[in-house]
Amino acid sequence: MEIKENTLQTALEALSANAEQIKVIRTKAPGANVHESAQLLLIDKYQLTQTEAAEIVDAFAKGIESYRTLHSAMEADREECIKQNLAKATENMTDAERTRYLASMLSALELVSFTQLSQEQLDARLNANMAKDEAVLTADIVNALGTLPVDALAPVAEKLDAEAVAAVAEAVEKNSDDYRLLSALQLYMAERDGQLDLGNEPMSPEMMGSLAAGAVDAMLVTAQLKNEEITLEKWQQVLKTILGSLFVLACVCYSVTAALAVVEPIILVGMLFCGIWGPLAVLTAMFICIPLVYCITNVVGNASLWIVEKFAPVYDLLIVKITAVVKSLWEKICNWFKSRSGAPGAPAAPASPAAGAEGTLIATPVMA
Repeated sequence: MEIKENTLQTALEALSANAEQIKVIRTKAPGANVHESAQLLLIDKYQLTQTEAAEIVDAFAKGIESYRTLHSAMEADREECIKQNLAKATENMTDAERTRYLASMLSALELVSFTQLSQEQLDARLNANMAKDEAVLTADIVNALGTLPVDALAPVAEKLDAEAVAAVAEAVEKNSDDYRLLSALQLYMAERDGQLDLGNEPMSPEMMGSLAAGAVDAMLVTAQLKNEEITLEKWQQVLKTILGSLFVLACVCYSVTAALAVVEPIILVGMLFCGIWGPLAVLTAMFICIPLVYCITNVVGNASLWIVEKFAPVYDLLIVKITAVVKSLWEKICNWFKSRSGAPGAPAAPASPAAGAEGTLIATPVMA
């Protein structure tokens, strides 16, 4: 077994322990619903007050509902939904701040398609976008979201074990709401315990709820693809809607950060690039946390070994590869900022799996 799979297995064993704790809590409090069970676990595991635990779980639920609402709006009228939410995200900014934010957002989206990009190309791209007016920037963002390179994810779907995906999807469909909340809980505990690195700053519980909801939807549509109920083209279309919804939610969250008023455009590009690189974050949750929720009650034996067997090929194919690309581009962005400003330092790059501590899954953040 390669070191990457060893690292994956170590992390999954820790995540499985969290799953077992959830199971124990639900056994001890058979009358408690999932929200109450989640609160009890957080109180016991982190010595939180009931109020603190309730706020976290309520935030999970709020994020799930925000994702559902936005996802429905995206399906109904994608372009209008994106425009309305971009307007909402920037409504309290000055004209200059709004242009800078939208230009950084567009530049970050455009980076998703690149694996190699020179500092000169980065500079030219941002400067060109900064010269555009708000209407053009908004239209270009709408277009960029409609052309996300999800075709690159097709090899991942092909490598997935059809029976494993079908088993997880069947269990999810039986209790969809519980799975979404339990998945958000798993993400929260994994990040808090240092087993899942989602960025330099902790992800908000609300954003974790949205991410978990999107991951569940991605798992379900992938099961449809594996069962040949939908075409590959339809699968890609649905993934674009999921990722677009998460992108818009993340951008609204970023826009309320007070520090944005003084952040350099290039740093905004870096923040947003890492923050909106949804495919990696969604698939990390889909292939790791969602199956583990399934393992709580449906898999006998060592859950982590089952996950490694079924999903390690995807980890090797996608997570390791894309994280290396993200790290490389982030380093270029930091170097670019230092060369432009003469700053002695820049934000630390997200660690690659090879550089990460054993037992830690590395992913890019949805928000910082």
